[in-house]
Amino acid sequence: MLRLRTVRAKLVALASISVVVTLIMVVVLGWLMRTQLIDEAASRVRSARRAYVDDLDDRVTILKLAATLLADNPDIQRAIRDGDREAGAAEAAAFMKLYPSSDIVLLQKNGTVVAMVGCDGANVATLHLVADALAGKASEGLSGRGCGDTRVPTYLAARPTDAGAVVVGFRFTGERLASTGKRVGIELAMVSAKGEVVHATPGFPPGGESISLDERRMIDFGDKTFVVDAFTDDRLVTGRGSAYRLVAARDVTRLKARLYHNLEIALAIVLVAGLIAIAWGLRTARIMSGALGRVSSALLRLKQQEYVKVHGVRT
Repeated sequence: MLRLRTVRAKLVALASISVVVTLIMVVVLGWLMRTQLIDEAASRVRSARRAYVDDLDDRVTILKLAATLLADNPDIQRAIRDGDREAGAAEAAAFMKLYPSSDIVLLQKNGTVVAMVGCDGANVATLHLVADALAGKASEGLSGRGCGDTRVPTYLAARPTDAGAVVVGFRFTGERLASTGKRVGIELAMVSAKGEVVHATPGFPPGGESISLDERRMIDFGDKTFVVDAFTDDRLVTGRGSAYRLVAARDVTRLKARLYHNLEIALAIVLVAGLIAIAWGLRTARIMSGALGRVSSALLRLKQQEYVKVHGVRT
């Protein structure tokens, strides 16, 4: 155990303890500021999640409504029953004016495509959602492959008719992702279950897609700092259990600079106050040490019956 043998050392140590405690508090303050930074970004991520889910709710509601209206339309039913491609395409095109950016497919029970608008894949009938509708069961959900030749995550609503099925879908596009990100002021990326980026906004930081759902991370990209968080929704899970997730990246560069600037000011104040305290402690220790030394010397001389005058100490 360290023992301080002189009065000067003890007084200096006493003055230094307060400085050490203050420095510890500065470290704790830095940790609290970093936590505040992440919490601030997390609140913006929650806003992004609400905006995305609200948009998804609207899209799914419209999708289900369109699929039901198309399946109940007598002209659509007749076109499917008769295999009338021209009439089916005309009816589908008319609905596309009401529900733009959608995929519409009309099929007969044997899987033959009667009409197709927006979708360019020939193997739509092989999708399990579509197969269920052709078997007479209404179904809906996310398809990781979609109904086109290009693999794009697509939410599908399939409704049976007397002679086949109607399939309506909307694709998760980069444009829609960018629109949501711009609305909430955040960078977004859609990531597959394999960790591959499906779509991302232009400013999304590379490497952010690797974050998991139970993780929140601060990453640096160039001269910018981002807090990255991920979320998902039940409707982003395919029938095979592959879950897509949305990764949100909040640019906290300015906020971080402001917080760290305040921390630097606090640290400078602590260092100046510490130096003053140590200097004052050294001065007090020198004065008291000298005075106690003279008193000790006088006591020794008193034992020898030498009477001396001890001068007072001025501090």
